[in-house]
Parts: sequence; C-alpha cells; structure tokens
Amino acid sequence: MPRTQDPVEQVQLSMLNIKPAAEHIDLQKGLNVIVAWTPGHANIVGNDEADILAKTAAEEAKELPPENNVITLQDVKQAAYKSTGNKWQRRWEISERGRDLYEKIPTQNTQLCMISQLKRHFSIFLTKNWLYRTELLQEPSRPNQRHRVMQLWSTPETPQHFLLECPYYEKEREDMLHQISKRYIKQLTQHWKSI
Repeated sequence: MPRTQDPVEQVQLSMLNIKPAAEHIDLQKGLNVIVAWTPGHANIVGNDEADILAKTAAEEAKELPPENNVITLQDVKQAAYKSTGNKWQRRWEISERGRDLYEKIPTQNTQLCMISQLKRHFSIFLTKNWLYRTELLQEPSRPNQRHRVMQLWSTPETPQHFLLECPYYEKEREDMLHQISKRYIKQLTQHWKSI
C-alpha cells in the first residue's frame, strides 16, 4: 500500500484494500462486514508538536538536580495541554469549516454528554450512532436497506429509537439508564430532535 502523510488519503487507501476482502467475506460466508473509522490524534501537526514539546520538557525536568527541580512533570504536562488547547481553540474560532458543529460546541470544554463516563459498549454505540449515524436506515448511504430487527416494528432506525424506544433492546436500555442520569438522556433526546 502506498504511504501518504494525509490522514484522509490513508483512510481512503486502507478502505480500497479492505473493501474487496469485506465483499468476499460477505459473498462467501454471508457475513455483513462493517468498517468504522474513529479518527485519532496521529499526524496532526499541533498535536505532534505538543507531544514532542511535552516529552522534551519532561526529559529535561528529570535531568535537573532535585534542588533546582521546582517544576514538576505534571506542571509541564498541564502547560503543554493548556497551550495546545488554546491554540486549538483559536483555530476553531477562526476556521470556516464545521460552523454547524461550532454553534453547538463553541469551546473545547463544552460537553453535550459525558460519553466517557459510560461503559465501553455504550460509549462505542453512542459514538458510532449518535455522532456518525452509522448502521442506521436514516443514513444517506443506506436509503433502501432495512435492519432485520426494525422490520418487525416498522419504525425508522434512529439513535433515539435504538436507545429509548426499541423493545428489542429493553435490557440494554435498563443497564444504560443505571449508568447515566436522566439529564443526559434529555440532552440526547433534544439533540436528536434537532438533527
């Protein structure tokens, strides 16, 4: 596979390599293969620079004699984190891209929902179905497909339906409700209605 520095091109090239294998598995075994991309922080210039600066500062802090070591490793990490966050925020404010998202999340500290506080499988479900809307009938790339479960109910496949209404996921819903407060459920519901 040819290498490229552009993360989007890397994903596209990877998908070109994966697609034939996924189609083969689908045809030969009858298994539906789904590939989801979760963006990471690698090859992002600001993030890479912050990592290098933080590691360099941490190494220098280790080499200082104890009597001169007034700045702790945690101090360096916090400064790098804050500096990177401020730089990111400035870029987010002046960027012309993502303005719809900017209206909902104007600052990096805005939290719509504490996804990170959920168990891993709920976290993955919310990330894939709420943020990226994958595997759902309403997704533009799947206009004529129907999920087998939803054929039983004749209900549109939406994140709200899967999380809050679908009788098939009753037990999972109870587990989820024990993990997150009703306040976050209300936020999610309002968000889905605004989409």
